[in-house]
Amino acid sequence: MAQKFSSEKRRAFVLFLPVYILLFGLILAGVVPEIIRALTPDVRTTRPVAASYTPYITFEGKAEYKSLDNISLSYPVVIKELKVYPGERVDAGQTVAIIDKEKTISALAEIYGTAGLDTGEVSRLIASMPKNIDTPYSGVVISVAEKGEIIPQNGSIAGIGTADTLVIKAMVSERDIDKVEIGKTAEITAEATNTLYKGKVTYISDIARTVINAGGEETVVDVIIELDNAKGLKSGFSVQGKINIGTSSSLMTLPYTAVCQDDKGEYVYVFSKGVAVRKDITTGIELSDCTEVKGISYNDEVILNPENLKDMGYVIRKEYNGYQDSSN
Repeated sequence: MAQKFSSEKRRAFVLFLPVYILLFGLILAGVVPEIIRALTPDVRTTRPVAASYTPYITFEGKAEYKSLDNISLSYPVVIKELKVYPGERVDAGQTVAIIDKEKTISALAEIYGTAGLDTGEVSRLIASMPKNIDTPYSGVVISVAEKGEIIPQNGSIAGIGTADTLVIKAMVSERDIDKVEIGKTAEITAEATNTLYKGKVTYISDIARTVINAGGEETVVDVIIELDNAKGLKSGFSVQGKINIGTSSSLMTLPYTAVCQDDKGEYVYVFSKGVAVRKDITTGIELSDCTEVKGISYNDEVILNPENLKDMGYVIRKEYNGYQDSSN
């Protein structure tokens, strides 16, 4: 009886074996691809983009009036009262300051001493001394002296911007000045505005000077840039910018995230027939959001997220140029 039962079970197993195999195959067909897919990295891809690039040097500087004239006297003087303030418009003949005559006489006596008194020099100066100091210029007041201080001979009592036009006085490093030429274009931004200003170099000083900045002492040369439009700028605003020093050229570029580096050098991964293929490259000029690359072509589809990829490793392309890839 037991032998008959075993024989029947074997016959049933043989009859249903194809069914078992079919069911197992269906399970494998549904599960295995999902497992493989889960273990295969998703990648985003793009192609190299041509970017226009013009060589430039950078600078810092100030917005200033194109023409500035100083009001001064040929002898020392003490200011009693100032009648104008920076930013105010003035007309020729307008009073800008009142002289403190008593303090000025004391200052002159101290400066010239007994010799000046003996020769009558101090007396002549006192006799010719006006009560008020008037401006011979029309324009905008840029600077004024301090009340009560002794203004030296030919020292500035007030600075008047005699032209409404603002220019940029750029401080160019001595290491870059040989690249700057009259007529070169420039782009400028000011800390106080959100405007991009454009202009051209119109003057390069023949004299270098030393300035103190965050990095210590630096030797600079003053360069004047005349603006196409100075709307929103004020005299004295701090600016920074760049002067274009060469001709524009086209660069093949990629986002920084696409570029990898190891002990062998720089490289990218290119998507090709479902696998990530390593291609060695070199980078060049760095732009704000991308870098120049050499060693690939514009037809190469470059992987943007190459973390943990391997050469010839399988990948699944999910996005191309930022758009969902409908082929997957």
